[in-house]
Amino acid sequence: MKVLLINPNFRGSKNVYDVNIRLRQPLDLAYISSILEEKEIDNEILDANALNLSESDILKRINVFFPSYIIITTSPLDRWECPQTDISMVFSLIRKIDTSFKIIVYGAHASTDPAWVWKRSGKRINYIIKGEPEKPISELFDSILAGESNFIKGVSYKKGDDFIIDDNYNIYENIDGIPMPNFKKLNMDLYGYNGEDLKKPFSILLSSRGCPFKCVFCLREMFKNYRIHSPERVIREIKYLKDNYSINSIFFQDWEFLINKERAKNIYGLMKDNNLYVDFGINARAKDLDFELIKKLQDVGLKRINLGLESASDKILRAVKKDITRDDLLNAINISKETGVILGCYGLYNLPGENISTIKETAKFVAENNIEFRPGVVLPYPGTELAMGNDINWENVDVKAGRIKTTINPMLTELIYKFFVNYYRDGLFFMFRKNNIKKGLSLLKRFFQRIFLWILK
Repeated sequence: MKVLLINPNFRGSKNVYDVNIRLRQPLDLAYISSILEEKEIDNEILDANALNLSESDILKRINVFFPSYIIITTSPLDRWECPQTDISMVFSLIRKIDTSFKIIVYGAHASTDPAWVWKRSGKRINYIIKGEPEKPISELFDSILAGESNFIKGVSYKKGDDFIIDDNYNIYENIDGIPMPNFKKLNMDLYGYNGEDLKKPFSILLSSRGCPFKCVFCLREMFKNYRIHSPERVIREIKYLKDNYSINSIFFQDWEFLINKERAKNIYGLMKDNNLYVDFGINARAKDLDFELIKKLQDVGLKRINLGLESASDKILRAVKKDITRDDLLNAINISKETGVILGCYGLYNLPGENISTIKETAKFVAENNIEFRPGVVLPYPGTELAMGNDINWENVDVKAGRIKTTINPMLTELIYKFFVNYYRDGLFFMFRKNNIKKGLSLLKRFFQRIFLWILK
């Protein structure tokens, strides 16, 4: 038996607010590859996204490898909480795969609406996995190898002309029991962080799963509940990457790395004891930044913290159940300035309650604190609290982006924000400053590009 695991090429989305392509390891496929290898199943990973392969190139590689089963993700692990909304290129690929190959699909889209995924694929899929894929795929192949046809929790399946939906969900309580990702099946030279802070050779790692908080915009279908790898497991993975791939930098793809501060301290201690230094970045909540802990982590390589600022308005932060305040954000910024760690602040336009006043409030906060801030329009993904009761599905997410519980147009919001952040930084005549002319032209270009894409749709 041979199994081909495919990360599709997600380029070509026509949705205005879709996410950018990132060249990060599809760890989800690498976890599954390790599980299949333990069962002595021949398998390969085809990262068409990193290789930028055309559909015809992917089909050729499928036919050359000639697998019994093909496993396809609709969203790789680093995009599970913010998946691409236009996956028409994935459905096009699936419909053209020879019917002699059986197809297994998982991902954020498959977890929230397996019936939609099956229909959009031309009813070509044999199995759809809900949630974390490792356990159900492991049990599915145990059943296949035994020549049995067992019910597998969390696996929807094709039966004749029908598709039997199973809405159960699998959760690994002990994630140390999952084998280490099969990095040797990946071309590690292809991957890098989207910035200069973390240099190649580079890899992402996952040291925990899920998040205990309840932000209304966050898609939690792939990771339910908060679970952690032991510090010893984390150290083992870092050492493996350094020993085998001479890794210079790592980004921990955890949704929130600093929730369990004692574990973070233990990871620091083990890195120190093992003389293990590597540049790394993390995601964290503003409330969880602690000066002494950040200084310790810097001592073993912490370079960057990505922070979900979202908005500088306490009104908006309360509305989206972020469980942080403007003061928490200020404290995090001050810790960043005192320690020198790079702070990347990310946010969302047009959250519930957004108006011109809250936009100006965020713009002033960003300008006065001189921070790196990258906001985007909020997408009401199916399965989120934000989408509930608003007739949201994967076909209309982009149309509904930034339009839930706010009346201001999302494209107008972006222009207002850009205007006021420059106004608060450089004064009323900011646009006539030499260094702002290029920014202004770039903003106008982006605005008209979005208008053009919206008209085309």
